[in-house]
Amino acid sequence: MKFSLNLLGTFLDKGMPLIIGILLSKYMSSESFGTWSLFYQFLLIVNLIATSPVLGFFSRYFFQSSYDDKSVMIIYNYAFVFLIFVFSFIIFYGFFQPFRRVSLLEILSLLGFTSYIYYTLYLRFIKEDLKYVLSALLRITVLIVIIAIGYYISGIITYELLITAFCLSHVISLIQALRKYQLKKKYARIELKEFLSLSIYGISSSTVNGSDKFIILALGNSKAFLGIYSYFFTLASAPNLLVEAFKKIYTPAQFKEYSEQGELSSKTKKGIVTFLVIFTFIQLIGPIILYRVLRYLNLVNVEYMAVENIDYLLLMFSFGLYGFSIYHFINPYLIYFKKTYLMTLSLSASFIIYLLFLYFGGDNSNNLFFLALSKTVMLISVTMLTFFVQNILLKHTLNDEK
Repeated sequence: MKFSLNLLGTFLDKGMPLIIGILLSKYMSSESFGTWSLFYQFLLIVNLIATSPVLGFFSRYFFQSSYDDKSVMIIYNYAFVFLIFVFSFIIFYGFFQPFRRVSLLEILSLLGFTSYIYYTLYLRFIKEDLKYVLSALLRITVLIVIIAIGYYISGIITYELLITAFCLSHVISLIQALRKYQLKKKYARIELKEFLSLSIYGISSSTVNGSDKFIILALGNSKAFLGIYSYFFTLASAPNLLVEAFKKIYTPAQFKEYSEQGELSSKTKKGIVTFLVIFTFIQLIGPIILYRVLRYLNLVNVEYMAVENIDYLLLMFSFGLYGFSIYHFINPYLIYFKKTYLMTLSLSASFIIYLLFLYFGGDNSNNLFFLALSKTVMLISVTMLTFFVQNILLKHTLNDEK
């Protein structure tokens, strides 16, 4: 029952960007979709840098006796979080997108989205899975209704309509989160060094997860080209729904087992390995089948159909995404035992490999296949390096115990 609720909640939760990227993109220009992809990636990056450290603290402390009031959502180092938000807005609107009227909705969307992420994590930790599902259902329902009304009136889905719907879909969860937020200064004094370490890790992680979209624009490509690139990456990412659902069950279990016994149980290890073996085939074959179904249903924009060798492009992305799915089950160990600096090193090294790939790739800055290969090499490098680092750390731990 718990897995079913988490799977349903994840489908609704992660279904929002998939609905936009896979279904609604048919009724958007590639330029509008490129603009949306850029903003959504910015939103995810800020979430990684500012919100992920808060969630990391929450995940570790929630099962400890020091977290005495389980009815609140503590915001650790809130002043630092605020500064990250302000600085991020300055960078984004100063270099990548002009500040316009719609930018106010973008800012509200960011605040609502980060609050939604924290609130739904909190619901899962207190075992309120049904409330999580209802929150995810309400969010996606509001989005679809507003877009449907806008499309009925204007006959087109513009970026402005999309960001309006996205913003309004987070209003209720933002209100719910505000009622539970609590600022706690003492954690800021005690754990500031680790919070900074987690933020730096967030910067490194964001370079791997989303730097490609910003670099594609920096290389001189248009937002229309970015829209095409993002569309196929979104298709390849569709199986990630299962990874996210599985994480929502096993990540709390991993933190709990590390807290209680210092290591994972054999049952948890076996569950993770079994999932990854089965997921291999889903990730590699699923996106190709999905694209063919969408094309059969006439749900693919003609701009995307013009791309050649689409199956190979999707397969290229899928290899990288599968490799990165393994990473998600390695990093809880390093986060719990305060070794995030090792993850930062792995992520930074992978990003450097990506940049070198682009540099020595010659005149391939507008080649979709080369850009997909570069992304795949970066994603697989992250997992390999992190796995290597974790094994070294485990060996040192075992030697110290002897």
